[in-house]
Amino acid sequence: MQVVITGRGGQGVILLARVLGEWAVSKGQGVISTETHGMATRGGSVLTQLKIGRYFSPGVEMGEGDLGISMHPAEQENARKFLKDGSPLVVNQEGVGNGNEVFINASKVAQEALGTPLYANLVMAGFVGKRYLKAQLKELNSVLLEVVSKRIEENLEALRLGFEYEERRDVSARV
Repeated sequence: MQVVITGRGGQGVILLARVLGEWAVSKGQGVISTETHGMATRGGSVLTQLKIGRYFSPGVEMGEGDLGISMHPAEQENARKFLKDGSPLVVNQEGVGNGNEVFINASKVAQEALGTPLYANLVMAGFVGKRYLKAQLKELNSVLLEVVSKRIEENLEALRLGFEYEERRDVSARV
């Protein structure tokens, strides 16, 4: 699977990619990743590409990505150009997606539950992990505990919120 993650500096794009990548490694998969930062550290464009499986080069070619994640709505076009036709693009914004776009307002979920949108990246990791990687929450929690050392409870809660958000979407889609 070739994953493209976009966002802005300070949104935790790199941590999101690391959690997904470390999860894949824990499942015995090969992982290669790259990251590109914009001119500004905080607020500039960030692009991370993650290849899970047997790959030999780090970059995802334009039109070859299997999954896109955009932590900022203004960056979704940067992710989209790397995706194959029909590949899903998960966007951190309010609304109802159309076609292959899936909208989850991870910032709002984090703000309401944890008092800050700063955990939106882990809400997104839980959502994407469950929906697209078929990860178990226990597996994602184990990985998260390996990669973060601060605010452990809040980070675990954000991951759980994203995982459960996907479960609620599954139920509402069947009703």
